[in-house]
Amino acid sequence: MGTAPGIIGRVLAPAIKLWLHSQATIAQLDLQIGGGSRQLLGGTIPDVAIAAQGIVYQGLCLERMSLLGSEIRVNLPQMVRGQAFQLLQEIRIQAEVQLLESNFNDSLASELWQQALWQILGDCWQQLGLSLEQLATQLQFRLRPDRLHLQFAPETELSLSLDLADPQTLRLHSPQWQSASQPAPDLQWLESYAIALGEDVAIASLVISEGQVDLTGEFRVLPRADYL
Repeated sequence: MGTAPGIIGRVLAPAIKLWLHSQATIAQLDLQIGGGSRQLLGGTIPDVAIAAQGIVYQGLCLERMSLLGSEIRVNLPQMVRGQAFQLLQEIRIQAEVQLLESNFNDSLASELWQQALWQILGDCWQQLGLSLEQLATQLQFRLRPDRLHLQFAPETELSLSLDLADPQTLRLHSPQWQSASQPAPDLQWLESYAIALGEDVAIASLVISEGQVDLTGEFRVLPRADYL
């Protein structure tokens, strides 16, 4: 079968990269695989480090992402025979993610992202007479320390604080309205609005600074049900 370094170069690395590209559009990808021969040949990858830039995942644009995984069980014997990469058990991935202001605005082209914003802030849009179609063309994000600014027109914007209520929940609060032409909509419901992320995600830190958001945490990746 050959040595572990040969397997990394010939089988593991290309298969993992192909799998990652099947999950998201990635402009630049660097992959490092660590471990001894016995573990790798047995189908366990002790350590994987991934650095990616220019990611688009389900319409959400990310500037860069660093991922660390360990003790990953894969179908190595089948991969050697030409089959696709498969996870054999669920794994937890440590992640560092950065989103720029431009990433937020580029994501507005995604119908999924538009629907998510409409679900959260639809009452506000409707009070202003905005439709879902107008949302994609008129809304612009700006990021300032600890706050999101949503600009609907040159003189009209809503700003919100965003932080963590717990590792699985984001919280919008402390809305502020600024407009020279539009009366303030009812924002009472935004005094504390929870966004559940699900059990597969655990965010450890979220920092909004000038022009960017940085997150650290972990998420769970499940194997395909038909491969268990």
